[in-house]
Amino acid sequence: MFTSLKNQAMRFRARPTLPLIAWLFFCSLPAAIHAQQQPPPAPTPDILISTGTTVTPREPQRAEFQTPLANNDSVPALAFEARAHHAGGTPAAAGYLLKIRLNGREVAAAENRLQLLLRNKPPTEQGEAWHRSLVGWRVPYATEFPQPPEDRFSTVVEVGPLLQPAGNLLEFSILPQADSQSQVILRNVRLIHVPRRPPAEHFEFPPDLPTELQSNPAGEIAIRQSGLDYGLTASVGNPGGGWLQRGPPLPDWKATIVIPQSTDEGRVIETDRLRWTRRLHQLAPDHLLVEEQLANLTDQETGTRFQIDLPFPRPVANVSLGGDHDPSLLQNHSAANPTIFVPLNTSSIGLVAEDDLLRSQAVMACRNDSGAVSLRAERLYLPPRATLTLRWSVYLLPGNDYFHFINRLRDDWGVRLRIPGPLWWNAYSRVGKTDRELQRFLARQKPFAAVIGSWVDHQKRETPQTVGLGTGVNAPDFDDYRARLKRFTQRLKRLDPQLKVLIYNHYFFNWPETDPDEFRDSWILRENGERYLEPATAAESPAAGLYPTEFNSFGKAFQQTLLRERRELGIDGFYLDETTSPGRLRDPITFGEADGVTAILDPETFAVRHRVGALSLLTAPYLSRLSRQLLEARLIVVGNYPPVTAEQNRMNWPRFVETDNLRHCSSAQLYSPLAFSYRFEQYTIQDVRDRLDQGLVWCVTGPEDRIGIVRHFFPLTPMRLHAGWIEARERIIVTTSGSYGWEGEPSEARLWIYDSAGKPLEAEPQWNVIQGLTPVEVPPGGIAILERNLDHR
Repeated sequence: MFTSLKNQAMRFRARPTLPLIAWLFFCSLPAAIHAQQQPPPAPTPDILISTGTTVTPREPQRAEFQTPLANNDSVPALAFEARAHHAGGTPAAAGYLLKIRLNGREVAAAENRLQLLLRNKPPTEQGEAWHRSLVGWRVPYATEFPQPPEDRFSTVVEVGPLLQPAGNLLEFSILPQADSQSQVILRNVRLIHVPRRPPAEHFEFPPDLPTELQSNPAGEIAIRQSGLDYGLTASVGNPGGGWLQRGPPLPDWKATIVIPQSTDEGRVIETDRLRWTRRLHQLAPDHLLVEEQLANLTDQETGTRFQIDLPFPRPVANVSLGGDHDPSLLQNHSAANPTIFVPLNTSSIGLVAEDDLLRSQAVMACRNDSGAVSLRAERLYLPPRATLTLRWSVYLLPGNDYFHFINRLRDDWGVRLRIPGPLWWNAYSRVGKTDRELQRFLARQKPFAAVIGSWVDHQKRETPQTVGLGTGVNAPDFDDYRARLKRFTQRLKRLDPQLKVLIYNHYFFNWPETDPDEFRDSWILRENGERYLEPATAAESPAAGLYPTEFNSFGKAFQQTLLRERRELGIDGFYLDETTSPGRLRDPITFGEADGVTAILDPETFAVRHRVGALSLLTAPYLSRLSRQLLEARLIVVGNYPPVTAEQNRMNWPRFVETDNLRHCSSAQLYSPLAFSYRFEQYTIQDVRDRLDQGLVWCVTGPEDRIGIVRHFFPLTPMRLHAGWIEARERIIVTTSGSYGWEGEPSEARLWIYDSAGKPLEAEPQWNVIQGLTPVEVPPGGIAILERNLDHR
C-alpha cells in the first residue's frame, strides 16, 4: 500500500500485499538453494503494490517494493489505472496532473523518439501526448472508473532501466502547476512483465568517417561524409500557387514544384512573380549563415512561405525543438530559442532562425516518423515590388552535447550580462512584519532588489478586486495604495540603504480605464474586430489588451506613467511583466495594425487574407528604446520573458522565465538563465536542481525562505551553461561531483556545500587559493557552489 507524505521528511516502508509477501520470502532464501534449482526460475509473478490510493497536492504517495529476477524474454513494467477528480467540477476531458518517479528518476512514456515505453495505448490521444517530458502524465477526469474498463484510464509503461538491484521507491505526486483542487485516484498499481521488443534502427553518423559542412556555387548546402551527402532542401511558396525549391528533391513532398528561370549559377531563382536570391556566408568551418532574399516582382501585395527540410536516410532517435527534448513533441514555436538540435553520435547538427522576422514566425518540427526535421515560416507578407530578407544558420559541431551548441550560439550572438543578485519577490505582502524581522531577512538572504506590487489593494476587500495595469496604476482608485507603497519603499531603504526597490507594471494590459477610447490606436484587436480582454481570474477585474509603440498613444502614456512612479514613489527601477506579448494570448498578433511583414495567408495560393501585426515585432523598437533610456538614467530594469530579437539578446538587463512548468526553461537558455517560481519561499533543493539540469539558476527569495541558498548564486556573469551546472565568472554552481575551476592565474575560492535537505555542511567555509581545477564532492541530491574572490586577483 502507499504511504501519504504530509511530512516530506518522513519515509515509510509500504506494507506489502500477499503476493508481495510471498515474493519477499522467495528472495530471502539462501543463495545456495537458488543455485540448486533446476530448471531456471519460472517467470516472475506480478507484484501488487497497491489496490488503491489517492494523490492530492498536499499528500503525495510513495511505496517500496523489491526488484524481481531478470527474465530474458520480458521486461518489467509499471501498470496502474488512474482517474482525475476536481472539487470544482470537471474542467476538461483530461489534464497533465501526475508526476511519477521511480528511485528518484522520472517514469516517462518514451526513452527516445523510436523507443516507446508506453505499451498499452498510442502515445497520443486527440493530438495530446499521454506524457510530456518535464511536465508529467495526462490523466482523464471522471467521477468513477468506467465499466467496462477503457484503455485511456489504464497505463502500462516499461520501467526496467529505473529499477535498482535491491529495494525500489515508487512515488506519485501532483504537478506543482496543477490546480490545488485537483486529485488523482489510483488503483491496481502493479509491477508486471511485458514481452521484450527489439531496439529500433536509427541513423547516426559513422564514427570513423570525417564529417564536414559544404556548399556549392549554386547555393546548395549539404553535410558531407566521405562521399555521402545529406542535403538541406529549401522551399519558397510561389505567389499564386506551387513551390520553388533548392537542394535535393523531397520524396514525400506533395505540393507542386514550379520550374523557374534561373540565373547567376542558381544563386538567383526567378519566376514571373518572385525572385529568390541566396547568399552564403561561411563564418567558420562548422558554421554557415544563409541569407534568403525574397522579392515581389508584381504590382500587387502577396504572401509567401519559407521552409528548410533536412531528411535522414533512417529515422533519428533524438531531436530537440526549441530546446525541448520531449520525444513526443512534433513541433514547437519559440522565438526565444529558435533552434533545432539533432545529435548523431560523433557529431551534431544545429539549425537556427537568425533574423527577427524568421524568429517571430519560426516553427521547428520533426516528421512524425522521425525521418526529417524542418524549420518554417508561414506568414510572410510582401508589399508590391517589395523585398524581405531572412537569415538562418546551420552548425555542424563535434559530439552530442546540446549545451555545447547553446554556448556556441550565446557566443556568436554576443550574449553577455552580469546579474547582480536575487530578487525579493512580492515584497509588499510582508508589510506587516516588524523592522527587526525584515532586517534579519535582508542580512541573511541579501537580495539585490525588492519587487513591490502587483497593483491590488487588498485593504479594500472588494469583489471583484481592481487590478492596476499599464497607466491604470495612476487612477484615483489607487491613491491610498500608492501612498502606502511610498511609505514601504522609504522603510525598506531605511532598513537597507543598498537594497534596490522596483515597482511592478505591465505594458500589454491597461486597467482601470476612465475613458475606454483613450488608447483606441493601441488596442489589440481580434479577427472579428473586437478588443482583446483577459480577466485574470473570476475574482479580479478584466485586463484590457493593448501594446506600446514609439508612435501610438499608449506608448507615450506608459512612459509618462513610469516617470510619475519614479518621482512619486522614490523607487529605483521597474519590473516589467511579460515583455514580449500577453502570456494568455495564444496567437500574439493584432488585427488592428500591420507590421508590414506578417499576414494570414491562403495555404494554397499564398494570397493575403489579413495583414496583421506580430506584437513582438511591433513593440520591439519601443522596448529597446525604453530600456536604454531607463538604464542611461541609472535605473534598474528587470523583466519577465526572454528576448525575441537580436538587439534585445545583446542587451544587459536581466529577464527571467516562469518555470513552474519546467518546459519553459529552454526559452531562457539564450539570455539570462534565470528561473522564477511561485514557490519562491517554499522551494526545495530538488526544485533548484531541476532548474540547474536545464542550465538555469533559481533567482527569487523571500522572508520565509528557510534554506537561503539563493544568496550564494549571485552575482553571476554566466560564461557557460551545462546540464546540471553553470560556469560563471564569479562562481560555479554544480549538482554532481567532479573537478571544477577557472583557467589562468590562481584564484582565491571557497566552497559552499548543501545536502539534499538544504542544510549547509559548513556555516562559513574558508577561502583557499586554487589553480585550475579542484575536486568538488556534492552530497547525493545536494548542490555545491565554488565561489571566486575576484578582488584577490
